[in-house]
Amino acid sequence: MASSRYTGPPPTIADTKRLGMTGFRVECSTRYCHHQKRVEFDALGLPDDTVFLDIPKLRRFVCEKCGGRETTAGADWNMTP
Repeated sequence: MASSRYTGPPPTIADTKRLGMTGFRVECSTRYCHHQKRVEFDALGLPDDTVFLDIPKLRRFVCEKCGGRETTAGADWNMTP
């Protein structure tokens, strides 16, 4: 049986832009908050070869609702042109 897991290099901002995404969502990972916010790639000022999952480590987002600093980045397919 073939594995269905992706084993290639981690996706970059450029890879997600090629799929038509203009931004992503940041979610607060604190226990009871889980507040979400949409962020445009161009507002970050990061190079397109930045690994998508490294964005929260590089920008250190702070939740506007609870002040939490534990965040995750996720695809936001609503942010396509």
